[in-house]
Amino acid sequence: MKAYCLLKQNKNGDCMELLVEIKSNRPSDPITAKYLINIYNDLGMYNETTSLLEYVLSINLDSEELCEELFFSYVRENKLLKQ
Repeated sequence: MKAYCLLKQNKNGDCMELLVEIKSNRPSDPITAKYLINIYNDLGMYNETTSLLEYVLSINLDSEELCEELFFSYVRENKLLKQ
């Protein structure tokens, strides 16, 4: 949540530092993933979005919403053959 607030305050450098820390903890819960997806997409870091979604869905396959997000992430990266 803090990273999202930093992004909305245009403190991208601080946000990026926090993202590195969050990523090292390998978040796997869907709520954290949704915030990170929004942040990565706003920063144009689509490959990070895709990697995060693939990881989270490898643990929690029951989230239809995250499956849809992964599909659209593949679309953004032109990786439609992966689906």
